[in-house]
Amino acid sequence: ETFSSDDDDVRHSHQTISERFLHGHPSKTIDDLMSELRLGVLDAMDIPPLVAVVHQGVFYVIMGNRRLYAYQHCGRIVVFRMIVHKFPEFPGTDRAEHEALTVKTLQAASTTTAGQQVEVR
Repeated sequence: ETFSSDDDDVRHSHQTISERFLHGHPSKTIDDLMSELRLGVLDAMDIPPLVAVVHQGVFYVIMGNRRLYAYQHCGRIVVFRMIVHKFPEFPGTDRAEHEALTVKTLQAASTTTAGQQVEVR
């Protein structure tokens, strides 16, 4: 599915995020990505999709919180892709996938602001 960076229902599951990417681009920072998006060097649709769970109409990103922060703070509206799973049912998944998504969701859920704020460390 596609979403927009100005959608208030797309939120962070983490309370804090690192300024540096750990997977895929370990030398890149959130600021680097924001600059590339702002200047049009990179299109968010060419970046791997975020992964989120939807619960009571709110989308909580469980994989891609640094990318979400960059999308939301780069100074322009960004359209991006996101894979969405319905929590806690996770329809269409087998038992192993259901368990993995449940564990990942619970591990990611450190927000104390309902995902509306995140601190970059």
